[in-house]
Amino acid sequence: MDDLLGARAAGADTQLRARGFTDRDAQQRHGRSVVTWWNAQTRECLHVATGDGRIESIRRVDADNCR
Repeated sequence: MDDLLGARAAGADTQLRARGFTDRDAQQRHGRSVVTWWNAQTRECLHVATGDGRIESIRRVDADNCR
């Protein structure tokens, strides 16, 4: 997933969907958008933070965050 760091948010969304992820939740935190992404096949849950239209961080979180 590190290949998406710094990418434009719209392009990263497309890439995440192509990799089997679906967005589960979105929140605004401290002026940034944080989207929770779930991949049912790999059972992987991610928090993806976006600022100024670009991906700033991608963090794997416990699968319970995606339910």
